[in-house]
Amino acid sequence: MQRDVLSLQLMPGVCPERLTDSSHFTRKLVTALLMLSAVLVGFASQAQSDPVTPGEANSAMVSPTRLKAGYQTPIKGWVIHEGDTLLVGKASGPAQRFAFIYEIPTESTTEYVNGQAFYKYMGTTNGGKQAVVGSLSQSGQRRYIFKMCAALALGGTTYCADLDNAIISGEILPPAQYR
Repeated sequence: MQRDVLSLQLMPGVCPERLTDSSHFTRKLVTALLMLSAVLVGFASQAQSDPVTPGEANSAMVSPTRLKAGYQTPIKGWVIHEGDTLLVGKASGPAQRFAFIYEIPTESTTEYVNGQAFYKYMGTTNGGKQAVVGSLSQSGQRRYIFKMCAALALGGTTYCADLDNAIISGEILPPAQYR
């Protein structure tokens, strides 16, 4: 140790105490890393508080905690959150039925043929009514596409509204300020 300090003293501009005391360097390094991690955590928490976009929702599963920030609809500025009230529009499917709002399948009420569930689409009697969003969720499979669904309770039945398609087709109407 003594010999190393002597050789360092021969080098001009080098403080041997700083080079032999590794705790000074360690403190500086730890301080810099803590500051960097605080900045990165700040950016990450900001990004996670933004609403889920249609691109995100269609391409990958989004965590339930991320859905709490809401869903940015295809209509610029309109974000749907749990607890929001939505206005049901007109049926867009054949036989005067809704094409993108259907009963949430349950084992007790769903009919199956060859392992495929038959969706019971909402009838026209609910057109023009208001429904509260119970929850937001995703459905679908990775090899096809994911859909963003809003659980809507109307007349004692819980429906799933495929949000993007229901909004585009007019089955879900945007609030007046977004029309």
